[in-house]
Amino acid sequence: MLALAPSLASAQDTFGGQPQQPPQQQQQPQQTYPQQPGQYPQQPDQGWGQQPAPQQGPGQWGQQPAPQQQGANLDQLMQMERQDFGVQPTKTLHDGAMHGPTPASIPGGQLITTKGLVSLVQGKQAPFYLFDVLGGPETLPNALPTAWAAQPGAFNDQVQQQFSQVLAQGTQGRKDIPLVFYCLSTQ
Repeated sequence: MLALAPSLASAQDTFGGQPQQPPQQQQQPQQTYPQQPGQYPQQPDQGWGQQPAPQQGPGQWGQQPAPQQQGANLDQLMQMERQDFGVQPTKTLHDGAMHGPTPASIPGGQLITTKGLVSLVQGKQAPFYLFDVLGGPETLPNALPTAWAAQPGAFNDQVQQQFSQVLAQGTQGRKDIPLVFYCLSTQ
């Protein structure tokens, strides 16, 4: 499941009839807390929500499934992503393990499925920021690494203050820009 922040939301990989590109490799620091986030990474000059041109060569990503098959796969994935695990939404920071069942709703935000994200990305009608809260060597194109922000604490602690600054810089204070946070799965 993908979470949309109190603004709106969107973004993932490349989808639909366009060729996929391999996941980008990204170096992650070994520390669990950032030294100090610098400037908010800027989106490429391709426009909001656009993905880099596909790069496919020999041995990279096999043949694409037919569009009908992709739609069926997204429908199956959506059913899995919409599972309700009985986890109640909360307005406080989560202080337990970061991997586990997730709520089916978020106060002040909305959850979208991969299928909804595909539609949003392909529509290219709205700007958005994509945040990778899992971290690791693979990430979606244009995703900002933010695993460092997944720290238990209080809304007024240093991590939250730094993340607020990152959001304010990136969105230039606009509350209408969708923020999409993604992780590994609904659990």
